[in-house]
Amino acid sequence: MAGSNIESYSEEQKLDLVVSLLTAVHVLTAVEALALGAKAALNLDTLTELIAGAAGDSYALRSVGTELVGYGSTESIGSVEDLLAKTSEVVSIARDLKLPLPLLTVAEQLLIAAKGQSGGKASAAVAVAKLWESFGGETIKSSQAGALTGLDAEGAPSQVGFIGLGAMGFGMAKSIVKAGIPCLGYDAYPPSLEKFVAVGGKAASSLVEVATGTDVLVLMVVNSQQVEDVLFGEKGVGHLLAPGAAVVVSSTVPPSAAKVINEKLALLPNKPIMVDAPVSGGAARAANGDLTIMASGEAAGLRKAGTVLDACTKAAGGADKRLFFFSGGVGFGSYVKLAHQNLAGVHVAVAAESMAFATKIGLNLRTTFQHVKASKGSSWMYINRMTRLVEGDATCLSAIDILVKDIGIVVSEAALLGTPVFMSSTAFYPYIYLSSAGKGRDDDTTIVKIYEPLGLIAHKKW
Repeated sequence: MAGSNIESYSEEQKLDLVVSLLTAVHVLTAVEALALGAKAALNLDTLTELIAGAAGDSYALRSVGTELVGYGSTESIGSVEDLLAKTSEVVSIARDLKLPLPLLTVAEQLLIAAKGQSGGKASAAVAVAKLWESFGGETIKSSQAGALTGLDAEGAPSQVGFIGLGAMGFGMAKSIVKAGIPCLGYDAYPPSLEKFVAVGGKAASSLVEVATGTDVLVLMVVNSQQVEDVLFGEKGVGHLLAPGAAVVVSSTVPPSAAKVINEKLALLPNKPIMVDAPVSGGAARAANGDLTIMASGEAAGLRKAGTVLDACTKAAGGADKRLFFFSGGVGFGSYVKLAHQNLAGVHVAVAAESMAFATKIGLNLRTTFQHVKASKGSSWMYINRMTRLVEGDATCLSAIDILVKDIGIVVSEAALLGTPVFMSSTAFYPYIYLSSAGKGRDDDTTIVKIYEPLGLIAHKKW
């Protein structure tokens, strides 16, 4: 339906507008993430499989993956001409309503360029992929290079050291204990240690105690600076580890920083081996031993840490195991997380954008949620975050400041790779705005509050 007289639209047509908004942004972001992976020389088949079972998943990602790398059999989104027409319809309505939709507006501009380059009848996925290639990117295609197989884990270590028992770290450490592996945990916050002891873990009184003689040390701290402080700082304990110990860095860190940490470990006299192993899934899945783990590094380190990593993944050793190994050495696990967070960060931001639009055009948010989650506009993040939004649950499970850090890593590392990230760069600013306004510790679902000055209240409970 052409034009922007929203009063003439039926409820079903309005719901389809919301789906169109989400689909367009998801398609552009899926190609952007795969372009990042291609530029980093990742195995795109394995990358798509990993993301499809993790928090960066979406219908669009699976559809784009089917067309570009042959993963799965999800139905095509359609032609670039059709996707652009639907996108422009929403943009036109939003402009008339004076509602800013920055992610969708950027998506529209990129679709215009993709259509102009490939022609309107071309598949949206293919046309957008060719557009990214024209920016100097690598070809997005199936590749069997870059994945590691045949890595048999060594037996379980006699004891694991674990530093960082926050929301994610506690769940991981608990899963290690549940697997029957003795785990000595340390956290600067005493109540976290008490909680860990209550589930069968052992509490260390200091970093020195948790590291001394340890064969496998897992770090789940805030950022790369904290990793460096723990290992190499004034009170650093890297030199106290057992010779050839595996140092598992599961914090989200820049690939460039992961490589620096690896180089510094190699200079220590006990020669610890870094395992670059970021995770995805959130606190609930960490607690259930159901994380997705993307690991890279030397084979010796991966084997030494394998049993510990297995304990944190679903159906360890079975068909549904979510532990993935990538070749290339340290840094490549973090490149995978880079592509994943490109998706996850944008998906949360566009979910908020879509709910603001739905509210503006008079839709009930619960009805909108039920419609979208069964549509081509659905994503893991949309379902997870908007489930809580419609219930008015603002409990902080993943803070805005985490995405400020993670998307900041995406933007800066993409620049080092020489590939543009239009969608992540656009999504970055609402998070920065809220963090600067003192909302950084609020749950990222509350990003929708950015629309409150326009009279769009996300939920009466907030």
